Amino acid sequence: MAISQAQLNAASEFGTTAMQAFDQGGTFPAETVIGGVARLAGTFLLRSFGLSPTATQPGSAALSEQPHQQGPRLIQLLGEVLQSIGVTLDKSKLSASHDSAKRLKASFLQAQDALEEQFAAIREKYGLSDGEAAESAAVATAVLIKNCANLLDPHLGFSLALYGFIEGSKTAPAAPGQT
Repeated sequence: MAISQAQLNAASEFGTTAMQAFDQGGTFPAETVIGGVARLAGTFLLRSFGLSPTATQPGSAALSEQPHQQGPRLIQLLGEVLQSIGVTLDKSKLSASHDSAKRLKASFLQAQDALEEQFAAIREKYGLSDGEAAESAAVATAVLIKNCANLLDPHLGFSLALYGFIEGSKTAPAAPGQT
């Protein structure tokens, strides 16, 4: 997949913004940062489908077939970026289990509240569509997995990313500024 320079710049800012948003006195919970950025990647992907808003409560299931069809591109991009930056994963150690969610220190809506407004501003700054922002957030997730390898096994980081992509693309977000 071709990623533009604007998307790479946005990815860098997404990662930095997430680390700052979840800062705990100079440190941050790697699981929550990785999961938060992945969740926003999924949310951007969901929004890229242009589905008309319904009476769905924020945080509840967003029913659509499109995440099943389009979601794998985020996973593929994550894997390609990890490989290109030198992170080798053993496929037998990868999963997207719900156990991953237990490691996250923030709920879906808390992660959205912490990141959405700033991520939307970054998306706008670089003139990205929601689909392009989803790809940028997937790139940021890969870089965070590599950069947090001394804090969190990359296999677990990958599992958290998968969980975040899936949850973000299948969960109704709050309207921007409404969390």
